[in-house]
Amino acid sequence: MQAVHVTNQTLIHSVRPDAGSRIIGGYMVFYSAGSSLGALGSSLAYAAAGWPAVTALGTSFSLAALALWATTRRVGPGAA
Repeated sequence: MQAVHVTNQTLIHSVRPDAGSRIIGGYMVFYSAGSSLGALGSSLAYAAAGWPAVTALGTSFSLAALALWATTRRVGPGAA
């Protein structure tokens, strides 16, 4: 996870060096919120239906992320 944070923060800083600390602060706030919501969701899923529900929840988030990436990715130079 440390390597992911360093990579993300480097990318953020390269886009807006003048506002890097503010943007990275926001990144960490949303990262923490996402982590806590993920822990809550997986705990509730486990309590409701055990590991199959936790696995289904994780799979659904992964598929949603893949769909978002597929619909927003840029292909080739100059793609909009």
